[in-house]
Amino acid sequence: MQRCAVIAPYATQGGVTSAFFTSLELVRRAGFEPVAVADRDALFLHRLKDTGDAFHVLPRLAAGGRLAGGIAGWRLGRLLRRLQPALVLAHNGRFVGALKRWCPGLPVVGVVHAGKPGRFLPADRLITVNHNQRAALLALGYEARRVVQIDNVLPVDAVPPFVGRPWHEPPAIGTLRILEHAKGVDVLIAAAALLKAQGQAFKLHVGGTGSEEGRLKAEVKRLGLDDHVRFHGWVSPQQPFLESIDVYVLPSRHETFGIAILEAQAAGLPVISSRCEGPEAIIRDKETGILVEPDNPAALAAAIGSVLENREMAAALARAGHDQCGRDFVLPAISGAYGSVLHAALNEG
Repeated sequence: MQRCAVIAPYATQGGVTSAFFTSLELVRRAGFEPVAVADRDALFLHRLKDTGDAFHVLPRLAAGGRLAGGIAGWRLGRLLRRLQPALVLAHNGRFVGALKRWCPGLPVVGVVHAGKPGRFLPADRLITVNHNQRAALLALGYEARRVVQIDNVLPVDAVPPFVGRPWHEPPAIGTLRILEHAKGVDVLIAAAALLKAQGQAFKLHVGGTGSEEGRLKAEVKRLGLDDHVRFHGWVSPQQPFLESIDVYVLPSRHETFGIAILEAQAAGLPVISSRCEGPEAIIRDKETGILVEPDNPAALAAAIGSVLENREMAAALARAGHDQCGRDFVLPAISGAYGSVLHAALNEG
């Protein structure tokens, strides 16, 4: 079986890490042996060990800076020349140019999650997860037939059956986020303050860690929300957390896709999300979830309040989102397209 090296040039966990692990299974279903390459200090190495797939680690693969990136690219090229894979699947464009330089003739497929689109231009084929990314690549002159938009999915063949369940009292709102500015948890906390001022009963559960954790906790204290908001730290596994809440909120300022939406829908939860690149391609507003303008605490509070006060609407949103997720965002929905991109790159390379 031919090898496909799958590169993860980051060390944190989150949605892009979920997409990386899903791609290992998609590579396998396309008929290749996946060989993962990750940062030596990546927080998800224990998960790699559990997959049973071959993997290699390199120092400072996720380090920032031009010098660190150049050294890491050289190390990566040296490793791949030793492994001799048939092709490479590179999450993020950081090392695409280095791979083509250090391993001439080795086909490279880039997966565009975010970042500078120009970095991806040397790749033989590209997979994007939203239409904005594809448009940006085409505007830079990338050949249209070589870039395909393929949604992220859950790493399962089917989601569990939908099961309605009684709500908690007071209702439990939840989010699972990397606690960084782009993820908008401060917007959700501001919305929580508005809900409290309106006399709405609720508990807000925040799962995740990040550089803004201290500031967010201070803001909760400043707003007098200590009795309403609980920080859980990094949550793994996620299922017990999702089962402990009644409404899922994704308040991001920017979101390339939004795998967390799919995880919440699969768990049978109604979802409220900001209207940004990825979520607006997943959610049909007021049908499979609710979309609100990003960075707008008042709009977010109004949407949350409408769901908390109308349990019948909440149940309809949850069921419709669950049905959509089970149909459109599972492995069988994209495995054929994913495999076609990999084989096209291999054959042309």
